[in-house]
Amino acid sequence: MLSGLSGEALVSYEAYQALWGGSFTFDRYEARAAVHYGIEDQPFAEGPIRYLLWLFGSSRFTAEANLVISDPRTRNAVPFYLQPTLGGGDIHNENWLRSYTNYRFTAPNMVAYGVSWERRLIDPLGITIFGQWGKVGLEASDLNFDRLKYSAGFALALRLGGRAVAEFSVAWGGGEGSHTYATGNTNNAIGFGARAAGTVGLRGVF
Repeated sequence: MLSGLSGEALVSYEAYQALWGGSFTFDRYEARAAVHYGIEDQPFAEGPIRYLLWLFGSSRFTAEANLVISDPRTRNAVPFYLQPTLGGGDIHNENWLRSYTNYRFTAPNMVAYGVSWERRLIDPLGITIFGQWGKVGLEASDLNFDRLKYSAGFALALRLGGRAVAEFSVAWGGGEGSHTYATGNTNNAIGFGARAAGTVGLRGVF
């Protein structure tokens, strides 16, 4: 685990060109960022600080954001199958707004935020508590903080070599009940699907 403050960011641009006179030509801009703060175990601490370090030891706090903006060219549009989605898992194998069904919200533009706390329990098992917010919009100007959808929940994870190879999560919020997800990381040969991260990276606290 990386102790202290760390972060990562990614900015990308994609151009989609329709062939044979089609109407689906657009540009796409995406920005992703995450900030982490890791805390290591301190087995020799004494006094009241010892109990605080026991609670937060071998843990990591994360704040992250993901922004997708699509810019259709004159008299063009973004096809529905290339529009970003929020809710459950998406086509990129990520879980944003886990309390909703898969692909619940879709539009050409999307923004999502998340905060989480990961804690190692008994190696290699850990727990994550998370909160997520987000919305989609027809225009980039729609991606403000007004009426954001939200989800909150927890997950149990199996991690090997600092990567989550399996995770079971429960989420609720948003007025549409609760939902559960079981995900795995195909990079580590787990057979029941791709890792649904909801994060920029796969590094964990153990």
